[in-house]
Amino acid sequence: MLAGCGGRADKSATTPAGAGTDSVASLPLPSVPDSLTAPAGRAAYVVAHFWDAMDFTDTRLTGDTLFMEQSFSNFISVLPLVSDSGRTVGVDRLLDAAAAASDSTYSYVASVARHYLYDPESPFYDETLYLPFVQYALRRSGGTDPAALGTLDDIAMNAPGKHAPDFSFETPAGTRSSLIKGGSRARILLMFYEPDCERCHASIGLMSASPDLESLIAARRLRVVAVFAGDDRELWRSNIDAMPASWEIGLEPDGVIDNGDRYLVRATPSFYLLEPDGTVILKDAPLDVVARYLNI
Repeated sequence: MLAGCGGRADKSATTPAGAGTDSVASLPLPSVPDSLTAPAGRAAYVVAHFWDAMDFTDTRLTGDTLFMEQSFSNFISVLPLVSDSGRTVGVDRLLDAAAAASDSTYSYVASVARHYLYDPESPFYDETLYLPFVQYALRRSGGTDPAALGTLDDIAMNAPGKHAPDFSFETPAGTRSSLIKGGSRARILLMFYEPDCERCHASIGLMSASPDLESLIAARRLRVVAVFAGDDRELWRSNIDAMPASWEIGLEPDGVIDNGDRYLVRATPSFYLLEPDGTVILKDAPLDVVARYLNI
């Protein structure tokens, strides 16, 4: 499931544990009442009742890693189809059942959720979907779990709808430029990258090959700002010629990004899509999600 280098795997090239094989069983989907005809209502029912058939006291099942991970991946595949409150209901019912079985069972299910939804190298990484798991852990601890509190703060940082902090960066010409440019009407596709990251190179290659992306840049409807948060100028400069000429390339050697006070870059490449004024549209989104949003 996980891949190396500094970033998350490509969803199109990766499948959940055991997916695509006949040897791995998973929890059967609940039977949706015929009275529910609207897709949203049917999805909410599936999420709420997904784990009804699971006996968390059966160690034969909970000890079967492939079974549990396949079932969990099926569960989270439905979560994007329901509302925030619907996700909370489904996650709460899952964790309530796991916690009622034993503390160790709860801890195991919580670790699977973190592995799938909050590991930055997971192809299923999604802070929005992971949020109800964190909120449950915080309620379970009476609001004192330091790990949950820290994760909650990290998820809240630069969440969609908030204003991303401005920062300046060094350009290849040796001047300084800013992420937010007053008067600009172009959205900003901010990419944090590392010059020696193979996955970054792959993403840059895909973006460079997109004529629709280039058209947005040429029409001044989009700025692509690629920033290396590091102080190795020699490494940075060794890669500049390979970057598209229409992009804004920057080095941020002052630690503004790296210290995590303004941005949290957990893996590279990391993409943010911003309105011209810095309002966050997408935070740390996979490239395919960005591409779908921009219709490129």
